[in-house]
Amino acid sequence: MAATSDEAFAEIGNRGSAAGQLNESTAIATNPVDGHVFVIDSGNARIDEFTPWGNFVKAFGWDVAPGAVNEQQEVTVKATAGEFKLSFAGSTTSDLEWNAPPSGPGSVEAALNALSSVSSGGNVSVEEGVGDSSSTRYVVSFSGGSLAGVNVGQISAAEGTIPLSGGTPASSATVATRADGTPGGPGLESCTLESGCQAGSKGPGVGQIEESSPGLAVDAAGNIYVRSAYELDRRVQKFDPAGRFLLTLGGEVNETKSNEAGTTEAERNLCTAAQIEAGNVCAAGTFGAGQGQFSSGRGIAVNATGEVFVADLERIQTFRPDGSFKAQLPVPGKEVKQVQVDAATGGFVATFAGEPDAHTLSPAGVELCSLPVSEPEFLASGSNGHIYVGSEVESSGSGKILEFDGTCPVGSPTSETVITQKGDTSISANGIATNSAGDLLIARNGVGISFISVNGPPPLGLEPRPKVSPSITAQFALFADEHSAVVRAQINPNFWEDTAYFVEYGIEKCSGGGCTLKQPPTPSQLGAGIVRKPLPTADVELPGLSPGTTYYYRFVAESSGGGPVRGVGGKVGTNGAEGSFRTQAPATVEPTCPTNEAFRVGASAALPDCRAYEMVSPIDKEHGDVLTLANETGVPNGLNQAALNGESIAYSSYRAFAGSKAAIYVSEYLASRSSEGWISESLAPARGGEGVFGDSAKIQSNFKAFSPDLCQTWLINDAEPLLAPGAIAKFPNLYRRDNCAAVASSEAMTTEKVTEPLPQIFNKDQLPELKGFSADGKTAIFLLQNKPGAEEGERIYQMYRSSGGKMDLVCILPDGTPLEESCSSGGGTEQTYTDRGGVVSNAISDDGSRIYWTSGTYGLLGETAGKIYLRIDGSETKEISGTVTTSEAQFLGASADGSSALFKGGPSLAPGPLYRYSLDSESSVEIAGQVIGIAGATDDLSYVYFVSEETIGGKGVTGEANLYLLHDGERTFVATLSAGDVRRPTFQNDNGAYSDVANQPFFHVAKTTPNGRNFIFISGNPLTGFDNADAASGEPDEEVFRYDADANQINCISCSPAGARPQGRNLVVPGEARQWAAAMIPAGQTQLYTPRAQSDDGDRVFFTSYTDLLPRDRNGLADVYEWEAVNTERCTAASPAFSAFNSGCVYLISTGDSTADSVFVDSSPDGRDAFFSTEESILRQDPGEIDIYDARVGGGFEQPSEVKSCDFTTLPCQAAAPAPAYRAPSPPASEGNPTVRCPRGKHKVTKKARPHCVRRKKHPGKRHSEKKKAHQTRRAGK
Repeated sequence: MAATSDEAFAEIGNRGSAAGQLNESTAIATNPVDGHVFVIDSGNARIDEFTPWGNFVKAFGWDVAPGAVNEQQEVTVKATAGEFKLSFAGSTTSDLEWNAPPSGPGSVEAALNALSSVSSGGNVSVEEGVGDSSSTRYVVSFSGGSLAGVNVGQISAAEGTIPLSGGTPASSATVATRADGTPGGPGLESCTLESGCQAGSKGPGVGQIEESSPGLAVDAAGNIYVRSAYELDRRVQKFDPAGRFLLTLGGEVNETKSNEAGTTEAERNLCTAAQIEAGNVCAAGTFGAGQGQFSSGRGIAVNATGEVFVADLERIQTFRPDGSFKAQLPVPGKEVKQVQVDAATGGFVATFAGEPDAHTLSPAGVELCSLPVSEPEFLASGSNGHIYVGSEVESSGSGKILEFDGTCPVGSPTSETVITQKGDTSISANGIATNSAGDLLIARNGVGISFISVNGPPPLGLEPRPKVSPSITAQFALFADEHSAVVRAQINPNFWEDTAYFVEYGIEKCSGGGCTLKQPPTPSQLGAGIVRKPLPTADVELPGLSPGTTYYYRFVAESSGGGPVRGVGGKVGTNGAEGSFRTQAPATVEPTCPTNEAFRVGASAALPDCRAYEMVSPIDKEHGDVLTLANETGVPNGLNQAALNGESIAYSSYRAFAGSKAAIYVSEYLASRSSEGWISESLAPARGGEGVFGDSAKIQSNFKAFSPDLCQTWLINDAEPLLAPGAIAKFPNLYRRDNCAAVASSEAMTTEKVTEPLPQIFNKDQLPELKGFSADGKTAIFLLQNKPGAEEGERIYQMYRSSGGKMDLVCILPDGTPLEESCSSGGGTEQTYTDRGGVVSNAISDDGSRIYWTSGTYGLLGETAGKIYLRIDGSETKEISGTVTTSEAQFLGASADGSSALFKGGPSLAPGPLYRYSLDSESSVEIAGQVIGIAGATDDLSYVYFVSEETIGGKGVTGEANLYLLHDGERTFVATLSAGDVRRPTFQNDNGAYSDVANQPFFHVAKTTPNGRNFIFISGNPLTGFDNADAASGEPDEEVFRYDADANQINCISCSPAGARPQGRNLVVPGEARQWAAAMIPAGQTQLYTPRAQSDDGDRVFFTSYTDLLPRDRNGLADVYEWEAVNTERCTAASPAFSAFNSGCVYLISTGDSTADSVFVDSSPDGRDAFFSTEESILRQDPGEIDIYDARVGGGFEQPSEVKSCDFTTLPCQAAAPAPAYRAPSPPASEGNPTVRCPRGKHKVTKKARPHCVRRKKHPGKRHSEKKKAHQTRRAGK
C-alpha cells in the first residue's frame, strides 16, 4: 500500500461567504463529463460550482446575491395577446408586445436600454427564457457597463395599453429575481464573481439549502441533486445546470396534492417546477417509510442513465430522472448511511450506520465483499472502478482515506491519504469525491478554515488550464546585517510550472523607479510543478549593501500563463506593494566605562550601558542545573525573584547544593552579592523523616512566596522537626521564615486544626494555599480544606487569616454567621495550577486589615465566580458585588489600601459589566460593559487597562477584543487585540495561552509600571503595521508591545530592527496548547509574583526573543533582549542600536552564542540588574550546565587568572569562553555571500537562512538522568 500525505496540487476556496469562499462544506460531487466541482456550502446555505482547476463559476441558493447585482431577473408574460411595460429605477418603457423579441429592434433589451435610468452606459442584456404555449419568458442581466457590480434594484412589470389576455391560468406580467418563480422576497438565485456573493438563508423552502444537507450528486447532463437529512426536512431537490429548481421528492413534498382527497402517494411525494407554475405548493419532506419517502441515511448517487439512488433505512431507493419512484433494493437489518454506484459492477458501495467496513453490493443487492475500514464516514467511486473510503478523524487529530481497487476478494488498500492538521489547526474531512482525471477531492473544515483539497494529477484532459499569471502573495526580509540581506516570497504559480522570479531593489522606492538592482541576475525557477497554491521561493541574498540604510524591494514573477507581475497583489500592468528593510548601522567603539572597564572582558565587552556579566549561581551545583522539574500537571515549580535593590535573588533548582540540609523535589536558594561575587545559601529546612506529603504533594514546590526585599519567605513543611512553636504535628504547616535575621527563624501560620481527624497523607489539594500577606509580612491569608464539621469526603475550602500567632476564619457573612460553603480570597483558586490560578491582586490590604473574598470559588481553572465580600479588621463584613447585582461576580483586583476594588458581573468566562467599588461610599459604579478581563492596574487603581468587546467613544471594533485605559474617569482606546491575545482556558478544554487578560496569573503576561504611564503586553495583531507573520509557518507571531499613556503611542519593542519577518517558535503552553510567538514577556510564576520585565520608570523592557533580532545573535535559539527608551543611559536617536521600527534602542543581553535557550528570569526595579538563565559558560570559571547570570550596569568581578582543569569523570565541562566578542567594523562586503568566520572553539552552521557560529560539542562528562527526564519548564516553551 502506498501511503501519501494530503499534499494537494490545488486548494479550492477559503473560509468566508464571498464568491469562491466556503463555510463548512458537507458534501462534494463532480460532473462526470466536464469535471466541474459542486460543493454543499452548508454554512453559506448554497451550492458552489468550480471548474476542475478550481476557478469559481457560480453559486446558487436563497438570497446568495447581494440584492439584485448582476443576477438574472426573469420576466414572465403569461399571455397570447396584448401589451406590457417594464419599469426600473423610476423609468418606464413604452408598450411592448406580449411576445416582443428579447434583443434587436423593438425588443425588450432595446426598450430597457432606452430608459434614462439605464441608458448612461447601463448595457442591460436580455436573452430568451424557457416559456410555454401560453407564456413568454425573458432573462435580463445587468452584466456590463456602469451598472455592473452595483446593487441595482428589481425591475417591475405591468400591463400595457392593450391588456394582456390568453394566459393560463390567468394573464399576468411578473418579474422574479429568483428561479423558483417567486416575485420578490426570499427565494432562489445565483451569483458569480462579477455579481459578488453572500451567505444565503437556510430553510425548507423551494430551492433552499438546509443546514443539514449531507448528500450531493451530479448526473451526466449536469443536473444537481441535493439531499437534506434534517429531522423536519427529508427530501431530495434537483436543479438544472444553471441552478434553477426542477423538482423535489420526499414525503408529502407536494403540499397541494397532500391536501387534496384521492391523490396517490406518488403524487404527494413529488413536486416539480411545472406544478409550481400551475399553482401547486412545494413543502419540506416528512419522515416516512413509503415509496419516495425517507427516514434515515445521508448518501445519494446517480448512474450513467440518470437514475438516482438514495440511502435509507433497510433499503436503497431508486428514482427515475423525472423524480418518479422506480424501485427499492432491500437491505434487511441495516441502516444504509452512504451509497455510491460501483462503476466496475454496476452495483453499489454502501456503509451501514454503527458498523465498520464498507460493502460492495451487486445490482440485486447481494453483498460481494467488505472493504476493511474501522470507522467509515464517506464514500467515492472512481471512473476506473476504484473505491475510496474516508475514515473518522482519529483522536490524534488525523484521519485517512483508503483507496481500494474494487476487486473481490479484497486485498490491502492500494493507497492511503492521511488527513493531517493545517498549521496548528486540526482539520476534519467532511466529504470526498473523484473525477475522470483521477483526482481525489476532499472537503476540509476546521476552526477558521474551509476548503477543498485536490489530490492527484492536474486535470489537463478535462479542460485547458487557465491562462493566469503568477500571484505574489507575500514578500519579506529574513535577515539584514551591515552589508547584506536575505529576502523571500510566497508565489502562487497558478498551474504554470515554468514560473520564474527575481528581486529588484534599491535605496529609493520601487514605485518611483528607485529599484535598479536585481538578484539573482538570471531569474530563478520556482520549481513548483503544475499546482495552484502559494509556495516559498528560495532565499535570495542581496549583497553589497551599505550599513544603516533603508532599502526597498519587490519580487517580480512571470510564467507562460502571463506576467510579469511585480510586488504583493500585483497584476499585469498594475504593480503591487513593495517591501523594505534596514541594514544594521555600522559598529562604533563605545566610550569606556570608568568604574568597571576592567571587568568588561570577553562577552561582557559587547553589553550596553557598561553592563558586565556576573555568575550568580555557584560553580559547584552537585552536577546539576538551575532549573526545576514539572509538577503532575506539567507546569513549572520554580520561584525566581529578584530583590528590590538587585543585591539578591531567590531561585529554584531540582538539585540540592550550597549546603542543603535536605534534598527535596524543588530546592530554593537565596543568592546575595558581595564584593567578591555571589554567594548562595539553601533555604530548605532539615527533614527528620518521610513526612505526610502524598505523591502529588511531593512534586510541588514547598516555597510559596517572598517579600519584595527577600527577607521573608513563606513555605510549607510536612516533616519533623516542627520549625516553630504552635505548628501542628503531622500536618503540612505553613511558615513564615525570616531570612535576614542573624539567625534565621520561622513563625507558624497554621496553628489550629480545622478538621478532625487529620488525614495520614496530604495530597496537593489538601495543602495550605497562601493567598496573600501584608506589607510587613505579619499577617497572611491562606486556604485550607476542610471547614470544621465537614462530612467525610466533603471537599470544602475556606479562607483563614493568621496574625500574631492566631488563626481566624475570614469567610464570615455580614450577619456574623460563618459561610457554609467554599470560599477564597480575591477571585477564586483552582485545583490544576495550584498556587498559580487565583486572582488575588491586593486581596489583602498592605496593613492586613481588609480582605476581599468570594463565596463558592474553588473550581478547576480559577475561572469560577460567586458573591464578593470585604472583611474588615476581623470583625465586620461588607457586601461588595451585592451593591449592584444579585448574581455571581468575579473579583479582578483591589487597591493596595483596600479602599476600592474591581469586579466583573456575570459568569467568569463570559463578557460582562466591569464595576469599581468604593469603601468610602459603599457603592459600585459601572466602568464599561462587555468586559473580557483586566490587563493591568496600578496599586491605587488610578490607571486601569481593560479589554472590552464594546466600542467606547467611537473607537474599537464591536465584538472584538478592544484594549482601553481608564484614567481620571476618561476611557482611552489603546488597540484592538487578536482573539489569541485574550484566550483563556475553559472548563471543557484546559487549553490556556499566554494572554493579556488571563485571570490565572500563570498565563497573564501584560503589566503596567507602578505609575501606570507605561504598559507592556503581547499581541498577534500588527498594531504598528509591522509584518509579524511567521517566516516559516505564516501564522501571526505574538510580539511584545509598549504603550506610552502620556504620548498615547504604541511601540513594537520586539519587532526586528531590520524590518525582517519573525522566525518565531510554536510554544507549548502548559495545558498542551500551542502558541506562535516571536517573543514573550514572563507570566506569573505564582499567583503572588510575576517577574519584573519592565523598569519602574518604563524606560527599560526585558524580553525573551525566539528570533534573532541583531546580527550578533546567530544561534537561532531563544535569547534575552533589552529595549531602551531614547535618552536612557547611552541610547539616543543617533546610536547604532537605535531602531525606528522599535522607537528605541534594542540590545542583546545574553550572548547569542549559546547552544541552548537563554531565558529572562527577573530584573531590579531600576533595570540595573538583568537576570537570565543560560547553559553557556559565559565566564571562564563556569564549568557548564544551566546557571543564572546577572548582566549588571557597572557590574562585574575580577576573573580568575587560571581555571582548574576539568575532570570529565566528576564534572560536566565546557570550553573556556572565547576572546572578546567586539570586533572592529568590517569593510563593505563584495558581490556574493558575506564570509562568516567563527571564533576558536566554534564552527559554522546554517540555520534560518543565516550562517551561525555554534560551540563545538565537548565530551559531556557525567550528565544526570534528571536532566534527560525533566520537562524543562523554563518559560521558553518547548
